[in-house]
Amino acid sequence: MSAESNDHRGIDGSSNRLVILRGAEPATRRRRMIFVAIYGMVAAMLTWPLFPRFAGVKPLIFGLPLSFAWVVAALVIMFGALVWLYSTEDHERTKDHGSS
Repeated sequence: MSAESNDHRGIDGSSNRLVILRGAEPATRRRRMIFVAIYGMVAAMLTWPLFPRFAGVKPLIFGLPLSFAWVVAALVIMFGALVWLYSTEDHERTKDHGSS
């Protein structure tokens, strides 16, 4: 195998890997890392061993069983994190890329 086969570059020379932090300003990096931490927290909320602790029917929260209210809370947290991340992104930098 040659070294070229391990190069993950597209036709235009861009990387085909998921890039979250490369080339970003420190403030943008910090916001994205906070978002990744929130995403990890929500993922942990919905998997074992955390979810089974809240998988009961009682108590009712706003008329919902505890297990369903737990999932709704995770969705609300994730939606809030996505809105926060979108509202703090620099949209001026990406505006020119869509008009070609």
